[in-house]
Amino acid sequence: MSTIQTGWPDTKNESLFEVRQYFDSRDQLSVLDSIVYKGSRIVIPPSLRKEMLNLIHKSHLGIVKSKSRAREVMYWPAMNADIEQAVSNCPSCAEYQKQQNREPLKPTPTPDLPYTHVGTDVFEFRGRKYLILVDYYSKYIDAVELRSETTTAIIEAMKTVFACHGLPGKLRSDNGPQFSSTTFKTFCAEFGIEHERSSPHFQSSNGEAERAVQTIKNLWTKCDDKQLALLDYRTTPLENINLSPAQLLMGRRPRNTLPASQDLLKPATHDLRKVQQHLNVQKAKQKFYYDRRRNVKELSPLDNAYLE
Repeated sequence: MSTIQTGWPDTKNESLFEVRQYFDSRDQLSVLDSIVYKGSRIVIPPSLRKEMLNLIHKSHLGIVKSKSRAREVMYWPAMNADIEQAVSNCPSCAEYQKQQNREPLKPTPTPDLPYTHVGTDVFEFRGRKYLILVDYYSKYIDAVELRSETTTAIIEAMKTVFACHGLPGKLRSDNGPQFSSTTFKTFCAEFGIEHERSSPHFQSSNGEAERAVQTIKNLWTKCDDKQLALLDYRTTPLENINLSPAQLLMGRRPRNTLPASQDLLKPATHDLRKVQQHLNVQKAKQKFYYDRRRNVKELSPLDNAYLE
């Protein structure tokens, strides 16, 4: 006997399928103020998932970071696959896709505490100059537009950031004239900051700042709102750590545009030593793959003398 096709969708079967997807996690589901939660994460209904995907990828973060920031606060079945598809089909990300990811040859060990070792650099974006500061521990990035490229303007921009995060113990920069000046040397001495400058022949020794510049330029090129892009970066968990730069620096999740429960926004402590160990392991892996791909070898004393 053939089945008669009515032309109407089987909404009953669709509803049953939607419910069955939550069967394995049924013990974690709860309802508060008419909102369904899975643990502390908000369960997003099908009607809102497209809007959430747009919010998740608004700053054009990559697949890994987009999934990480979404998993913190929300849930729906097959969410990871939906995010991967949304990011892969993004025209802006395809146009500005990064061709090569370079890691530092000799990674700097992760500091014991947040904001004790900071990298800095000056970069240009669309005709304007910016000062960037990045924490070697948390990877928290600050980018401040400069009125001019003078040493005085750079010092004033740094003071604005340091007023929020505190004074770093070490500050690493390149050998630009602003950072090599007597005025900047006096500033560092006055505030008890040890100033390290990268070698002219090995600029990747300031690699943390260089990567931060690359990250910010990549985000800003694809986004209209520079400050929102910074917020999204700062509140997105780092790969395999499940803690964002803001959490590592401040001990809390700042509120962003994604919906989140109040419990997730409460301050919480984390194990500094475990984070430090994990980051050092990550850097060791990066160095291993860099050296293998680039076929890097140690220079002989004669080669070093030639470079100087």
